Amino acid sequence: MHNHPFFLHPLISVPLLLVVIIVASFVLDKDEPIVQRKFPDIPSAIALVISILCLTWATELLIAPAMNATRIIGALTVMVAANFYLRRRLTTQPAPLLNLQLFTIPSVRMGNTLFVLLGVLFVGYQFIMSYLLQQHVGYAAAAAGLMMMPANILAVLLARLVLPLLSKRWPVRKIALAGALSMILGVSCLIIGVECHSFFTLLTGGFFIAGIGMITCYNSYSVMAMEEVPADQLEGLY
Repeated sequence: MHNHPFFLHPLISVPLLLVVIIVASFVLDKDEPIVQRKFPDIPSAIALVISILCLTWATELLIAPAMNATRIIGALTVMVAANFYLRRRLTTQPAPLLNLQLFTIPSVRMGNTLFVLLGVLFVGYQFIMSYLLQQHVGYAAAAAGLMMMPANILAVLLARLVLPLLSKRWPVRKIALAGALSMILGVSCLIIGVECHSFFTLLTGGFFIAGIGMITCYNSYSVMAMEEVPADQLEGLY
């Protein structure tokens, strides 16, 4: 029996996503080039990445069997320093990486809240699926990830073929509701699959969550979150 960390489960998707990106570069229509008016704030971007990486590393060290307090304190210290530097640049630069005023807009705040909830649900789903497939079915982490590859393919097809058609016929809030219902159905299938020891029900839940719910919710919630953002600010977000 293989016992690998749950975070290895989605890593099998990385080469698959690379293949999708390469194919999409030949199949999809070319976007119109955007003339960059201002040079991006590279130091702020580096500080943001360092902060996220240190937080992720500290979290991983906290749940490690042999907790290393020195490394945890070091990672958190670097994270705080990077955040302080980032905050200073965002408030003093004439063209900051992020406009902090955008985070006070109600639709943006609601969108961020929904994305946090989606992330928590998706990470929980990844953990449950990986744990069950490794502990009770005997799959390796890579094999567990491959089991969900059809759901990833479904998500790509849904985003490319179905969502553009729905956006022309349904309002964005209706699409968001459909995505939320898909996530609820997926969670229900996971609960039933765990309680009844049904492998098929677990995979069905994975299709509802990873194949339909996440891609639908992500796209619709992104549009809803940007509804109240001024047009001149939207130009710098894409």
